[in-house]
Amino acid sequence: MVISLGFFKEDELAAAHGFDLAGFLVLLATHWTTSIALAQPMPGCAIVNVSNRLPDYSIVVWLRVGERFDELRSELQSVAGKEPYDSTQYQGMQDFHWGFDNLVEAQELANALKHIAQSPEIVLLHIMSRIDGVESITLKDERTIKN
Repeated sequence: MVISLGFFKEDELAAAHGFDLAGFLVLLATHWTTSIALAQPMPGCAIVNVSNRLPDYSIVVWLRVGERFDELRSELQSVAGKEPYDSTQYQGMQDFHWGFDNLVEAQELANALKHIAQSPEIVLLHIMSRIDGVESITLKDERTIKN
């Protein structure tokens, strides 16, 4: 889905319609399922295009936050050669997601990351597929469930 908003001042537009900004953004995300284009932007504002299409294949790495975190994060990013499209830190883990349009490129990065994944701080190395009929591939999974 692509949303084209002809304004930067979402908070002013939201307030004018009786929403707080968070409520307005939720309204945008949940109710507009097709492309939206405002024909004329507000004066002094630019058009912003936002795309939320996820890649067909993603390399997902979970890295435990600890003494070697900075070193391993730098090594992951160096091998990947690009910034991840998503990364979140939660409950002592940082995840990284690198996207690809084809499985061959995803497998190449996964193979290049195997030596780093030998570290106990790397908890997960996974090729996630969003393509019907193409299974995801797990190269390392040491996640544990807390009871």
